[in-house]
Amino acid sequence: MTIVASQLLLAYIIDLLGLFGMEKVPLSLTKIAGLLIILLGIFVFSKK
Repeated sequence: MTIVASQLLLAYIIDLLGLFGMEKVPLSLTKIAGLLIILLGIFVFSKK
């Protein structure tokens, strides 16, 4: 599960900074909230 979260985080950083010739995407609170929910889910299920 952490692999999926890290891939999503890296993809968002690539979009945000416009790396690899990608078009820059502005900072979005909904994407940040989504990443936080994913990380919270990983934390909850790893405690089990």
